[in-house]
Amino acid sequence: MAHEKGAPAYHPPDEAAIAKGTAAYTPRTLRLYDLVVHGISNRFLWRCPTERLREQHRALVADPHLEVGVGTGFFLDDPAIDENIRLTLFDANPHCLAHGARRLSGR
Repeated sequence: MAHEKGAPAYHPPDEAAIAKGTAAYTPRTLRLYDLVVHGISNRFLWRCPTERLREQHRALVADPHLEVGVGTGFFLDDPAIDENIRLTLFDANPHCLAHGARRLSGR
């Protein structure tokens, strides 16, 4: 595909790679995700406690807010974040979007 001189070339998304990269995040695995990732691996494998990540995330949330890579909605499900902010969820995986939206619907 031709492009203007100096402009970055457009590369259409690789649908197969996206599907492969998001395949692990199913409704079943998302139910365990917070326990495994935020409860165990953040602290012991990555040596970065979840509360530290949550504080950093909290500092970046403003109104309006676009959350890219929603996952389970864990970081947005935080009482310290104003429940009245205008929030947009974005994720390549429809299971993550649905899970995060359900989690945040009671806010």
